[in-house]
Amino acid sequence: MTPGARVQSAIGLLGEILPSDGPTADAAVRGWFRARRYAGSKDRAAVTGLVYQILRQRGELKFSLADASGVASLVADASGVQAAPSSSASRDLVIAALVRIEGLSADDVAARFDGSQYGPTVLTDDEQAMIAHLGTADTPDSAPDWVRGNYRQGLDASLRAGLGDNVVAEMAAMIPRASTDLRVNTLKSDRGAAQASLDADGIQSDLTPLSPIGLRVKGRARIAESVAFRSGLIEIQDEGAQIAALLVDAKPGQTVVDYCAGAGGKSLGLAAAMENSGIIHAFDVNPGRLGKSKARFSRSDVKCVIAQKISGGDDPAAQALKGLADRVLVDAPCTGSGTWRRAPEGKWRVTEKTLLEQVVGQRSILDDAAPLVRPGGRLVYVTCSIFADENQAQADWFLENHENFQAIDVGKIWGDVMTTPAPATNGYLQLTPLGHGTDGFFVAVFERNTE
Repeated sequence: MTPGARVQSAIGLLGEILPSDGPTADAAVRGWFRARRYAGSKDRAAVTGLVYQILRQRGELKFSLADASGVASLVADASGVQAAPSSSASRDLVIAALVRIEGLSADDVAARFDGSQYGPTVLTDDEQAMIAHLGTADTPDSAPDWVRGNYRQGLDASLRAGLGDNVVAEMAAMIPRASTDLRVNTLKSDRGAAQASLDADGIQSDLTPLSPIGLRVKGRARIAESVAFRSGLIEIQDEGAQIAALLVDAKPGQTVVDYCAGAGGKSLGLAAAMENSGIIHAFDVNPGRLGKSKARFSRSDVKCVIAQKISGGDDPAAQALKGLADRVLVDAPCTGSGTWRRAPEGKWRVTEKTLLEQVVGQRSILDDAAPLVRPGGRLVYVTCSIFADENQAQADWFLENHENFQAIDVGKIWGDVMTTPAPATNGYLQLTPLGHGTDGFFVAVFERNTE
């Protein structure tokens, strides 16, 4: 692909991703290049890198475009509601990124917008004037927090409730690409052996600083092609997710419910902690997600999991476990805000309305899951979110509405299952990229009273 064709591909991809109802960035990229088999690996890397960087720094880019054009509506209105992307939005963002992120000169940008067969059309006079301004103006320190932190203006209050006055630094930590973390399957290996196997395939890694069963890959690597992955010694899983599963404190022989199991990532971790002894009921309302778990369980030699679709809390399979589970893990559906390093398009799709919808759904799930816990057993509530509405506020709501449960300080459980010092908690645990080097995760643990 020519430089111009790469730019046009980035513009086309952004056109698919920017609408709020568009595909995820990962899905759009896969589909785009599946239809363009002629694109080489360097082409894919260049186009994908540009697209993701734009999604990560869209706030700054839109602010600079508004400054260059004098059109304030490009940013957001006073309520923080953003208009649907126009047909030229993708082109404008790519131009801004080429100047502000990649540091190209006006002549270099013009060379890519040369009107060739597979490239973008020639720059207009207005675009050339915009480029001249973009190349001389920096984002001022006085720019609003949502610009410097690259998030939707309308989410400022909600993010600040979860992250405090450090919101800009916390959100800035969401901009760089996330590391690739691996969970070592202790049913088949240990960290030393798994690390040695990866090293033999040319994949270098470090021990994760918090999780005692994790490895952090150095650079980029084709993990799925490694012997360690194919033989079930490792699974790709963020260190924060590993920690959340460990804090369930599932023990051999117990009855455990993974209430929102999805593709089974945490069920795998629970099975290892239980040494394949006992039983894990992996429930989910989506059979498609559960279907993906079977191959993972087989590869990891997990034999104690029963994966089953349920319709909700009144499903017979759930009702049959009422009052019997030693542990119930509710890894609740959420905004996914803790994973914005990996899915940066999500920063621009979450609204106050969708956040409220998640809160309502989470409460319903907690109401359904709580009766499954036996007296003396525990319910562990987890999200991959940084919003207080989905995290501490939900935990507080649960205690107010389920008087037969009490909170257990997560810091105390940490000492039982981890080998590293516990990070600061307020009874609940909030992990963030800035503070802990993980995705954003929240963990609260509730124990059912025995009387």
